[in-house]
Amino acid sequence: MAEIRDSQAIQGVEFTDAEIRDSQAIQGVVFRFPEIRDSQVIQLIEWEELSASDIVVERVWRNLGYRYFANPQTPENIDPRVMILDAATLLPIAEIESYTDLHYIKSWTDLDRFDCKIGAQTFDGLMLKALGIVPSGYDFILQVLINNVFDFAGIIEFTSIDIENGKDVYTLKGGGIDKILADKLAIPPAGLETDSYSDIAENVMRALVDVNLINPQVTDVVGLNQGQRTVLLLDQTPNLTLGAVVQVEARNQTVFEAVREAALQDGELGFQVLIENGEFLFDVFEGTDRSDYVVFALDRDNIKKLSITYDKSNYANWLILGGAGEGATRALAATTSTGDVGIKRKERFQDARELATAALLQDRGGAILETEGDFVSITGDRLPISYPQYKIDFDLGDLITFSAPEYGISVVKRVVEVEVIISQGHPLEVRLALGKAKARQSNMILRNALQATSRS
Repeated sequence: MAEIRDSQAIQGVEFTDAEIRDSQAIQGVVFRFPEIRDSQVIQLIEWEELSASDIVVERVWRNLGYRYFANPQTPENIDPRVMILDAATLLPIAEIESYTDLHYIKSWTDLDRFDCKIGAQTFDGLMLKALGIVPSGYDFILQVLINNVFDFAGIIEFTSIDIENGKDVYTLKGGGIDKILADKLAIPPAGLETDSYSDIAENVMRALVDVNLINPQVTDVVGLNQGQRTVLLLDQTPNLTLGAVVQVEARNQTVFEAVREAALQDGELGFQVLIENGEFLFDVFEGTDRSDYVVFALDRDNIKKLSITYDKSNYANWLILGGAGEGATRALAATTSTGDVGIKRKERFQDARELATAALLQDRGGAILETEGDFVSITGDRLPISYPQYKIDFDLGDLITFSAPEYGISVVKRVVEVEVIISQGHPLEVRLALGKAKARQSNMILRNALQATSRS
């Protein structure tokens, strides 16, 4: 294939097997990765076309499971679009093209958030002024599409204008649309002190959303009209019954916290709220294991400036949990991940008032400690136009590999946070936090300087 044969990125390799060496499809191919280049199984390779367009031509080596991109992403191939939606209808009311900076964060089990800066004297700034976009509940939503595919949406909760020498700037900020879950309480049904669940994790997560936001259940709270709690336009994606059995006791914490508790107990599930076809959709997902072919390593020429840190300063190996009750009647339980004693024993108190028994408290403590076992922090800058690429090769929740063999490190980690930064005239930057599913835990950050500029 001409686009492969003539690629500047893959020229100069000699093949000992005549049938491969003389093949018109792979003549002159360079395999940059040693395990591919030296592999004995590179024989009679079939190229399977997965997708072909003016943007990306992707092939897969069936025998190896490795990917090669004939046309790496270029600036014009990344097309972030920023839309303002009417929160009541989810219909677009404006497209913002003259923003100077856009920054948003998507998290595996934590709340999403964003901020956006727009020149006040630009067409878009004057349009926002005319629309009267101010933080007044759920009136307006900022949505980001990458190559016309949904990537993020947030509720505009904060606006400001900075005025200085004619360079006036609007700033829009807010939480992601998963804040819908954080703005509703998980209230027990009538006649019960807690809303108790013991079921497959996805079933529990979806039930919590259903009985508090979609079909609110009757409660004992005087003056609370359950029908008025319904979030219009909110539905759920199909239930795949993912995860292990978890136990959740919900009692007036936020729905987000209760759903997050189920996700953390399972340890392999994330959740999000999407916008599709004019609806909010609550979604539970487990990510994809891409660790075999999504690898960040110095010898693959896709990262630089490594910094490796070992940090136990905020680590705890014993939890004392406080459950329901007050004073001497309060339920208390201890749990440990290591059994350490003496100077090595690091204790922390955890409030869990919604749990009534020692067994439930210890289950909760075990789930929390399970997320605290990583002490290695690795940072590195991702090189421009290098494989793998965000949204094409990996996304939030996927398992990928980081390798620094010269320092004895080769680890498979989950992408638990994606931070996207778009500035006019600069490459689109994606920073990744890799680790276990724990809020704000950043076991690894890769500054992903994709060669893509924002819309001019």
